[in-house]
Amino acid sequence: MRSILPLLLSIFCLLFCGCKEKSPQTEDSFIEREDVVIIRLNLPAPKDTKFETKDILPYMDSIHYVRLELTDNSIIGSMDKVEIYNDRIYILDTQSSALFVFDMTGNFLFKIHNIGNGPEEYIQLDFFDIDRKQKQIVLTDLMSYHVMRFDLNGNYISRQKIPFWNEGAGPIPEKGVALFANFRDNKKLNPECNLICLDSLMQVEQCHFLYNSSDYASQKIRFSTPQRDSFWNGPDGRLNFQYFNEIYQVSSNKLNLSYLFDFGKYSFDKNHLQHTSELKEYLKKGDYYELFNFVETNDLIAFGVSSPSFPMLQIGFYSKESENIIFYPAYSFGETESFSGIFFKCAYNSYIVSEISADGLLSWKANVEERKLKLKNKELKQLNFELEKEELKQLKQLADKLTIDDNSILMFYKLKPF
Repeated sequence: MRSILPLLLSIFCLLFCGCKEKSPQTEDSFIEREDVVIIRLNLPAPKDTKFETKDILPYMDSIHYVRLELTDNSIIGSMDKVEIYNDRIYILDTQSSALFVFDMTGNFLFKIHNIGNGPEEYIQLDFFDIDRKQKQIVLTDLMSYHVMRFDLNGNYISRQKIPFWNEGAGPIPEKGVALFANFRDNKKLNPECNLICLDSLMQVEQCHFLYNSSDYASQKIRFSTPQRDSFWNGPDGRLNFQYFNEIYQVSSNKLNLSYLFDFGKYSFDKNHLQHTSELKEYLKKGDYYELFNFVETNDLIAFGVSSPSFPMLQIGFYSKESENIIFYPAYSFGETESFSGIFFKCAYNSYIVSEISADGLLSWKANVEERKLKLKNKELKQLNFELEKEELKQLKQLADKLTIDDNSILMFYKLKPF
């Protein structure tokens, strides 16, 4: 018996240490804040925002367009998320629960569209990302609560059950998964937290941004989510996470606060999270600005800002080198009509990638033609001069070839230093 006792004690210690290593960690000991970049915007009250248009052409370094091939198998209902990796364009369409894949010239390659209840199928697609370390496509189905992995040619690899409620998911480069709970009821997770980092076996490794869902459920409080998912890959391939107006880099053993957007007195006040009786009214009033979207190249940050009380999207660009900011509610190409195609979907090398819908481009063309008829001779000459600029010639030639039924166009644009 004496000889067995030390062995039992050793086994107990190993089991105890193993469990201890997997216990949830909080952000106090994991978040690094030394190199955080603070982007300050001195904005008026949301209700006092004025609609202004800025000519973006003087800032443009280069532009090119990719027309996405339209076939019976490549009809895209909505571009909910776009990622570009290894010279392929990946587009998530939640309307059809499909992931479309094109080459860099817009030729359709294949799609993943495995709707069903089988082991290699999903009920609906909510999120997707590319695991750059494993070179895999990662899809998330929040109807059946599974994360599915495919190779880069669309071949099925595996499926794992997601153990916690969430409203966002992304692959951690170390082959784990990060989840954004968004204050959902996760009482089986103790403590409840908004950022849950799981290992490859879907066991909790880190737990950040603690909360008690009961505080919010009793008030029927709901929080908005970022426009295109809470997770995406940065230019260095690391997983980024948006939490309110903060951008974090996520790995299995570290959480790094990299960017903080400061809207002054109109920043979201997280102190209200501790006082739910005030929080519901604060959210209802919505007199603050939210970071609506964010993409990053090696040279700049592109971001969208909006307010619940005055939901007009404003778009900005931040230069990493000069720290200068371009920020306007709307942009135009030269002196032509306001142009919505500047709004971005993702980044690719030094380029920002945006979507131009077929009907949007055709409307732009029709508005330009209508304006021509109303202008006097001198003004008409100026408009014709603007339309001869290479960027607008490309755009008009593209519009001349389109029909209302075509897929959206992807515009790749790079800005000059500013």
